[in-house]
Amino acid sequence: MPQMSPMYWLLLIFYFILTLLLLMMFIYFYYLNMSEKCKVDLLIYQFNWMW
Repeated sequence: MPQMSPMYWLLLIFYFILTLLLLMMFIYFYYLNMSEKCKVDLLIYQFNWMW
């Protein structure tokens, strides 16, 4: 297996974080546009999923 350059890994990590941030922003705005009942349901679901 060839050794990859550190620069390549740095770019990969950078793009990964960027994609994650975009996804989080998208989810956040989508969440803001939802109704209050939906928000509560989602919150409960999130807590159930986390624990």
